[in-house]
Order: sequence, then C-alpha cells, then structure tokens
Amino acid sequence: MENQTDGVSSDSFRLLDASELELFNRLREAMPSLIVFAQVSMSQVYYLHSRRVDRLTRFGDMGRESIDFLLCRRDDNGVVAAVALKAAGPVSKVTSDLDANKLSALRAVGIPVLVYVRNRLP
Repeated sequence: MENQTDGVSSDSFRLLDASELELFNRLREAMPSLIVFAQVSMSQVYYLHSRRVDRLTRFGDMGRESIDFLLCRRDDNGVVAAVALKAAGPVSKVTSDLDANKLSALRAVGIPVLVYVRNRLP
C-alpha cells in the first residue's frame, strides 16, 4: 500500500537498503534469541555503556555516526555485539578512516564487532 504525504510517496523512503535488509533478516533468523536493532546512533551506545557524558565528549564527532546493527539480549537488552556492513569495492580514504575509527571506538567500550561485506554475506 502506498502512502502519500504532500505528493511524495513514503514508500520511496527506506531505513535499510537491499543489502542491509538482507543482513537484518539473516541476523534475525540466525539469532532468534537476540533483538536486532538497525541504524543505532553511536552516542546511544556510548551512553548505554558508560552512562557518563565525559566518555561521549572523548569520542567527539564519532557520536554522530551510526552502527549498522546492534545485537542485544532479550532479557535485559544487554549489548552482545555490533555488526558493520562494509562496501564491497574500494572506498575513499576518508570512509576507510571513519570506519576504522568507529570500529576502534566500539572495541574501546568493550563491544565486539562483526564485519560483513556487501554482496558477500554468509
């Protein structure tokens, strides 16, 4: 069913692209005991782990980035791991550095990171 708002179809706006949606569904099927959250703000993850503003400040602009997926336990919403979906081809140095910094920041707060490559999903 197509929804219209001011002449623009809301069906054209998607939270996840095709590769992200495929991985989201595979994660849910492979790990039914976990909750899979998509497009989670890094600042939210820092807050969950530190509950302190100074840790957010230390990571600076990284707090404005997002994690492709966050895997959490159902009973207490504890974070199990973050999942990153990388581009299949070459990426710019800026993108590569940003991804490396994001993964490093996640590991620094004790979150394991699983990295998958687009078009090469398990």
